This record gives sequence, structure tokens and C-alpha cells, in this order.
Amino acid sequence: MTPSLFSQLAIENNSSLPFEASLSTAAVLLAGGLILLGLEIVLPGAICGIIGGILVISGIALAFYTGGMMAGMIALVVSFIGVGIGFWFYVRVLPNTRFGKRIFLDSAITGAGADAPGDDSLIGCAGATLTVLAPSGLVRVKGKPFEAVSRDGFLERGEGIIVLGRETLRLIVGKNK
Repeated sequence: MTPSLFSQLAIENNSSLPFEASLSTAAVLLAGGLILLGLEIVLPGAICGIIGGILVISGIALAFYTGGMMAGMIALVVSFIGVGIGFWFYVRVLPNTRFGKRIFLDSAITGAGADAPGDDSLIGCAGATLTVLAPSGLVRVKGKPFEAVSRDGFLERGEGIIVLGRETLRLIVGKNK
């Protein structure tokens, strides 16, 4: 049995890996990596993407090592084409499929969160605690709920407060004497 061209390339490069490496091993690593990168689209969490990226890089490196410059460049071009086709599929084809319409958001998210004290107009205003402040909780000032932290420590629910200042997303309050 005559050795194949790929085997001859590996013999000529005097392979010293601790295992029998071949271009078919490199091709399997490359294909497996591209498949895992494709699975990352539907299985988010980065595990498939990280392992797929490692496999693609390993396949390219093994192709360079066992097959020389030409085999390595072919593996590199194939990986770029594979990633390009995957990206095109992800951007252009998948959103128009029935499956893609279920996993992609196609409308804007509307809604509002709790009001954040955006200016100093509430400083000096009186209000009441909506929850126990130990030392943080909710207060009502000018009819709106806000997250607050008490400078006076523990305050019971329903106690009167006065706004002393504000931080980025919460008010600083004290007991209204």
C-alpha cells in the first residue's frame, strides 16, 4: 500500500508530536470547531464558542505542522470561509426562518423602571417610608416611589422622612423631626 500525499507530507516534515497526527485529524478538528461555532447561535453561553474557537485554531496549527505551509493556508482559508458563511447565515437567513423568528427580537422593548432621582429638585421634600429602611428601602416622595438609604439608621414603615441628598440611583433620607 502506497502512502497518500498527506502521509508523505507528514513524513517529510519529521513530525515529533506525541500522537499520530495527520491532516485528517486537522480536518476533523477544523470541522468540529466550525460546527461548535455554529451551535453557539442556538446554544448561547459561550461554551460552544470557546471550545469551537480552540478546535479551529488547533486544527489550523496542526495543518501547518503536519502538512506544511500549503495545507496550513488551505485550513486557514477554509476556516475564514466557514466563519463568513456562518455569519452570513446568522444575519441574513436565520432571522427569516420560523425558528429564527422565535429566537430573535423584532420589536423594541418598551416600559419603564422605577424613577431615578435625576435632579436635585427632591432635596428638602418630605415623604414617608413605604418599607422598613434598615438602612435602605423604598420611600414615597411627591407621590412617587424611590429607593432610599437612611442616614438615621433603622426607620419603620410609614415614618415621615425628609430628603437630604441623592446618590446616582437612590435618595439619601433622614427622619423628619
